[in-house]
Amino acid sequence: MFSQIGLYIFSLGLAALIPGPGMTGLLFKTLSQNSKQAFLMLMGLITGDLIYLLFSIFGINLILKIYSSFFNFVLILSALYLIYLSCQFWLYDYSNALASTTKSSKNHKFSSYYEGLRLTLSNPKTISFYLALVPAIFSVHQKIPAHLFVLILISTVFTLIIVGAAYIIFATKLKSKLHNPRVLHIVFKLTAIFMFGLAIKLLNQL
Repeated sequence: MFSQIGLYIFSLGLAALIPGPGMTGLLFKTLSQNSKQAFLMLMGLITGDLIYLLFSIFGINLILKIYSSFFNFVLILSALYLIYLSCQFWLYDYSNALASTTKSSKNHKFSSYYEGLRLTLSNPKTISFYLALVPAIFSVHQKIPAHLFVLILISTVFTLIIVGAAYIIFATKLKSKLHNPRVLHIVFKLTAIFMFGLAIKLLNQL
């Protein structure tokens, strides 16, 4: 059991550390707003991960394998959402990222959470991890004991918080050094290009 949990934590941590739509969005949220909004977005990202984790544990991956067309549909939606994000990054008024954004309404706070949730639910890397790798680590064809299930949930949340917090701290320190609007402008443009490249890569898999 502990060897499975160890392998799962290592695989999840490595997958989360590799830059993807979720963590890139977290960097963007920190740079464009503040760390508080970024942590709210991180909670949305984690919620999405837990949803896919539950799907994988309860055998939804078998349905996705049978209906491959559904997976293609998800890839298309993911690519479109990534293109939308790349446009947001490209057109963002980067000069506002240098201004203070400590005053936020409740609706704005919730929007950060839901933005993270939508980003995870449309993230093909997350889908592939939970619906392919997780069943390979834990035998979802057999009933998972309650204590192991709770341990998997705790490990997931803890690992993602550690990785997400590291990204937020890095972005916060980076933001404090980006006093030149031109440099920040380049960062946002590169992020937009990265997101657009991910979208094209997804469409090539169809």
